[in-house]
Amino acid sequence: MRDCAVLRNGVGARPYLDYTNWDGIRATHTGWRAQDHIGRIVFDESEIEFAEKACRGFGPFVLIEPNIAKASATVRWDSNPNKQWGRNRWQELVRLVKLPAVQVGAKGTEVLDGVYFIPTESFRLGAAVLQRAALSILPEGGLHHAAAALGRRAVVLFGGVISPSTTGYPFHINITRGEPCRMLVPCKHCEQTWQTISPEEVAGHASSLLASSPGQSRV
Repeated sequence: MRDCAVLRNGVGARPYLDYTNWDGIRATHTGWRAQDHIGRIVFDESEIEFAEKACRGFGPFVLIEPNIAKASATVRWDSNPNKQWGRNRWQELVRLVKLPAVQVGAKGTEVLDGVYFIPTESFRLGAAVLQRAALSILPEGGLHHAAAALGRRAVVLFGGVISPSTTGYPFHINITRGEPCRMLVPCKHCEQTWQTISPEEVAGHASSLLASSPGQSRV
């Protein structure tokens, strides 16, 4: 058996959060940085075959994720509501991006108008599709970590709740404003911050990445 690392996943398992001071209202961070612990994803043949078949006939495309996690049978907590940019802004972004837009997710996922939806039964299958994208535009969360692990270009929307210095990667374009509030409940500061981040700004960053050389973009 190969030596391996054991990853603990679930409530209370995020290394950047200080749970000794947890009050469920505002997060305290530990100083852990995602950029110091970039993962690696290796797909098996079935996952590669799935992505190849799902993307067959596509030219270059942009993978877009407008949704944040909601509690389910497999996810026991909701993602931070302050991470949501807003459906109308995501919808306008689809109109502005220069390449076809693709979404992935489980059946029943809320899908934007004008995108091609690829149903994926697991996070790994979604990541396998992401690997084939020319670019991804994502909220801070699981898929943006997958993009980093796969060395893929991404524009990542952080807003005002958490700093890219904590969960971001320097080779992505990370869109944020000022000092993060770290609030875990709906926050006026975050709502106002999202209002300052326009679809035109995000689309402009996407265009600049698409015009750059392939591979990891360092900004």
